Amino acid sequence: MNIEELKRILNDQKEYLQSLDEEKIIERELPFDVSPYLLRPNVLSILGVRRSGKSTLGYLLVRGKKFAYVDFSDDRLTEFNDFDMLTRAFYEIYGDFDYILIDEPQYAKGWELFVNKIEKIRG
Repeated sequence: MNIEELKRILNDQKEYLQSLDEEKIIERELPFDVSPYLLRPNVLSILGVRRSGKSTLGYLLVRGKKFAYVDFSDDRLTEFNDFDMLTRAFYEIYGDFDYILIDEPQYAKGWELFVNKIEKIRG
């Protein structure tokens, strides 16, 4: 995979995420203030059962902020493992950002090392 192909995938995912605002999100109040957990450097994991709204909650936490997004459940990213290329693509698509929303990271081998590296760099 080259960077242009990756950027096409990320742009498709970005458009999908933006479409959620228009039709699919049901606004809800959180039972507690999550803002302290969004301070840098920090890695926030959202855990729960399948189809419980984890991805939507992640989006709601960063909506209106400067963030980059990748969903590794996309079948076009099945063999993806070039996180340096991902970082370059993020900056080319999103410019400067304060948060990275990673959906379904377990599908990307080595994602833990990527998150550790980003936390050190951006922290």
